[in-house]
Amino acid sequence: MTNIQVLMLGAMICAAIVVAAFVLRRNRPDSSAREHSTAVSGAETTRVTALPAKVEVEATHELLIGSDPSQPALRIAPLMDEQRFAKALPAQLQGSVAGRLNSVLQAAPALLTKNELSSGRKYMEVVINGDLVRSSTGEGYRAFSMGAKGIKENAVLLDPSRLTSIVNAGAVWQVASVIVAQKHLADISSKLDTITKGIDRIQASLSAARQGVIVGTHNYLRQATEAIRADELPEALRNQLETCERELLAAYEHLVAEFRARASEDVKHTETVGTEQLTADLKAKHKSLEALADEISLCLQTRVLAWYVWSVYPGEPSFKAARKSSIEEGIGELSKLNAMRNQALDTDLAKVKAFFNLGSTLYERKESIRQQSVITGMVLEQHHKASNDVLNRSANLLLKHDRSVSFVVALENGRLGEVRMLEVI
Repeated sequence: MTNIQVLMLGAMICAAIVVAAFVLRRNRPDSSAREHSTAVSGAETTRVTALPAKVEVEATHELLIGSDPSQPALRIAPLMDEQRFAKALPAQLQGSVAGRLNSVLQAAPALLTKNELSSGRKYMEVVINGDLVRSSTGEGYRAFSMGAKGIKENAVLLDPSRLTSIVNAGAVWQVASVIVAQKHLADISSKLDTITKGIDRIQASLSAARQGVIVGTHNYLRQATEAIRADELPEALRNQLETCERELLAAYEHLVAEFRARASEDVKHTETVGTEQLTADLKAKHKSLEALADEISLCLQTRVLAWYVWSVYPGEPSFKAARKSSIEEGIGELSKLNAMRNQALDTDLAKVKAFFNLGSTLYERKESIRQQSVITGMVLEQHHKASNDVLNRSANLLLKHDRSVSFVVALENGRLGEVRMLEVI
């Protein structure tokens, strides 16, 4: 074989090797491509398995408003028991409360829609917890959408801006506050009448300044009553009640100081012979203590009523409790004044003596002074008891009216129809 032939054979072998290598490389699966294919396949599998199944939205059973869903201040829920509505008594709602109650129901659109309450005649129940309403201003309260399993995932049923406008502007909170306040109207009116009789009875002995304070406060409390009757709890009235308390407290302190000064007054014996004038002066002293006791009692009872009216406003429970304690201390002062009156009597009786008076005459004159002082002591005891009774009854009435009240409402095509009230829970 020639050299040329050898070279040609070698070139052909090299070419065959190159072609074979190219074919083998082309037919072998690429590792990066295989990895990419595996990743794509896995991603597709992940996407498929991650697709959620169709979730059934849980129905809303009730709407609760408060800081704690376990102790709501207000509860709104559909009423499925028509017989319960039939047995309820007609609600004696004052003024435009019925219209505001309609606003309460409109505050729960999701609840109304879910339970198909927007068409035909349906029933709703609104339960107001008077204690929670009166002890709080409602700020920071939330609306909780409750399902069969408790709070739904979207715990705040209404968006914050709308919830704020409803609660703070009064569509929910104010109507609850007014309804709770109006439960006290009859009691406030009765106490006003009692104070009116007290003013009429002692008006002649009242000083102009004290009469202005007591009568002025009394008249202002009548205005407050009419405001509540008209579905209003104005902040201006609430602030004015503080002014009334300051003025009444000042009048009370002045009356107590005057009583003490009068009881300890040293009535001079100016007669040269006998004790007739001294006896008259001492009887007048103890009679004046009786008049002061009447004024102190009237002032205290007016303070009690002003506190009672203030207490129907929501919020400030600690401040209200402190005010009640202050009034209790004022009432307790009546017992101290009575003890002081008794001591003054012993001192005054010791002055009734004269060389030219018979023993029987002195005895009769001392007894007349004693009788007047005993009457004053009895008046002080009666006022102490009466003032305590008024304060305790007022506190008990607040507790009584704090119990929950339940309204059952008939809706006609989504609008408020008839309102009835169930027995207090």
